Amino acid sequence: MNLIIVATSLGFGMIPIAAPSFYEHFPTWFETIFHSGISSAAIMAILLNLLFNHMSFGNTDQSSVFVAGTDRILYRSEVEALNEGDHFVDGRLFDAEGVEVPIIEKDGTVTTDNPASDKPAG
Repeated sequence: MNLIIVATSLGFGMIPIAAPSFYEHFPTWFETIFHSGISSAAIMAILLNLLFNHMSFGNTDQSSVFVAGTDRILYRSEVEALNEGDHFVDGRLFDAEGVEVPIIEKDGTVTTDNPASDKPAG
């Protein structure tokens, strides 16, 4: 969020340099303050810092951008691979008869309840 504050403040500070007549149609007091690139950048940095970092608007203090992330999802192919009666107990998958179904990890090892049976798939 701080990067947005810095970039926007620098942008406002560049307006008087890039377009000196930009503030001619604003009130005189506004033109006096914002005609200087330093003052306009400083004021925008302060205002945006207050807006983004100090006003909560219902957010908790120190909330992460990941708070608004997506809910947990499963792909249809993963759901279709399950059979009637399959269930999870303590992170392990069991079929309807209570037999543990081996899970193949990303590295190719097969994980079951028995650590001695962890071996490469295939």
